[in-house]
Amino acid sequence: MDDGRPAGGTRHAGWLFVAAGLIGLANDLPGTIGAGSALAVVLDLANVAIGVGALLAPWGRWPLRAALVLPLLAFANLSVNIVNGLLPVSTLGVWLVLVFVWIGQWQPPAMSLAMGPVAALACVVPFAFGVPLTKSSLGSIAIAVPVAVLVGVTIARREVAIRTAQDGQREALAILAAANLTDDLTGLGNRRRGNLLLDSLREGDAVAILDLDHFKRVNDSYGHQGGDVVLQELGGYLREAVRGADGVARFGGEEFLVVLRTATASGAPTIRRLLAGWRATVPVTTLSAGLAIHRTGRSPGDTFAAADRSLYEAKQSGRDRLVVEGAPLAVDPRIQR
Repeated sequence: MDDGRPAGGTRHAGWLFVAAGLIGLANDLPGTIGAGSALAVVLDLANVAIGVGALLAPWGRWPLRAALVLPLLAFANLSVNIVNGLLPVSTLGVWLVLVFVWIGQWQPPAMSLAMGPVAALACVVPFAFGVPLTKSSLGSIAIAVPVAVLVGVTIARREVAIRTAQDGQREALAILAAANLTDDLTGLGNRRRGNLLLDSLREGDAVAILDLDHFKRVNDSYGHQGGDVVLQELGGYLREAVRGADGVARFGGEEFLVVLRTATASGAPTIRRLLAGWRATVPVTTLSAGLAIHRTGRSPGDTFAAADRSLYEAKQSGRDRLVVEGAPLAVDPRIQR
């Protein structure tokens, strides 16, 4: 009954009650089994009312097992109809199967077994109120109840198998989708993920491009495997440093994209902390960054290009620094040009 099933199940039950009530009212017409019985009309109208109530009730606010009141009402309705001679005992099997089909579809298999004794009690209670007890009626009950329970259990097990298969399929699709958006080396988002981040830009978001300084020297000095280690270390660092609604992706080579949602104070303090945090790890090479703010009337591509130009200025002015689009270029005395 998880994953939104209670609401769907109660709606289904509600329509069944409405349908049963309307069928009963049709049988209350002259010449039918219930003709001339005011009680039959009342009971059928009660079914319609229960159905409408089930359709309108706020089931999401109540415990999941609250929906079990509906089959209990159905059993009670059967008993009252039989006691008052409005429903032949011979038709019990049809109604019991209908109720257990619902139980099997919307409840776990054990619930059909648990409801078996309740259904049997509902069938035998009328005999305590004077309904004639015959071998035929007992035979009908002895067959109808076990068959209905078996139907409920069978359907419930099938529903469990279907939901398990669907859950497995959703999990597989989620893994596949994640793999399609993940960079194998760093574990960050890949370029496809980066493009999605850019496409989702809103006014006030900050776009930063980070680039490892002198990365060619790293590869020349430590080999490409050594360069991969540096990229992996930076990926791990950025995964921990960039969280929440913000996003990060390896955009290509040694270049990384960071999107800061609704950046405060242009996002520059956050990017400076990123650069300082990476510097504190005593890496073999530092980071440079360019930053731009996405504004109304500007395309994501234009904002990315502005951040890229700022990154170029950061590289040209000495590296290991951040340049913000439109901001005066700060000189860092630590940097040897």
